[in-house]
Order: sequence, then C-alpha cells, then structure tokens
Amino acid sequence: MVGVGLLSTPFTIAQVGWAGLGFLFMFGVICCYTASLMKWCFESKEGILSYPDIGEAAFGKYGHLIVSIILYTELYVSLHDPTTFTKMLLLLNCDAFHEQLNFIPILLGMLT
Repeated sequence: MVGVGLLSTPFTIAQVGWAGLGFLFMFGVICCYTASLMKWCFESKEGILSYPDIGEAAFGKYGHLIVSIILYTELYVSLHDPTTFTKMLLLLNCDAFHEQLNFIPILLGMLT
C-alpha cells in the first residue's frame, strides 16, 4: 500500500531541491532509531502492551496517567475528520472488542 507521502515525494523534491531528499533521509533515520527504542521499551519488561504501560515503566503511575491523557486527548482533538473519527473509535475499542470476542472460538467449538 502506497501512502500519500510517498506519492507526493517527487513534487516535494521538485519544490525544495535535493536538500529535501537529505532531510527525508535524516527523518527516516530518526524514525528508525525511535522505532528501535520503542521495540526495546516494549521488550524490556513483561506486561508492557501499550504506550501508557511504557509511561508507567518509566515514570510510575503518574507516567501512565500523563501518557494516557496525552494519547486520548490527541484522539479526541482529531474528531473533525470523519475517517479519523472512525479510526479513533476503532483504536479506543480495540482492546474491549478483543476481550469481548475472546469467547467466540469456544462457542463455535460447542456448535460442532
């Protein structure tokens, strides 16, 4: 799947010149580094499954609270876009749906 960012890269390079390609590479390296840090954080301790869990591991219960507030505030602020609203609802309810639908394989097994 190709995103809009990748499709707009030639136009961006045409507008800013070759220096833009250097910035693009630099931000790619930064994103790769932060992704490796996130991977390390998720694997550093058992039971870390979400960003608030990382906040709690780093800063205690206040870290969990602050990260949760920031995460959900960002989701609620982006309500002006209908597709973002749909994605937000899916993200907020994903864990709840997973927990609620955990018993379905058991019910399907009983039917056979």
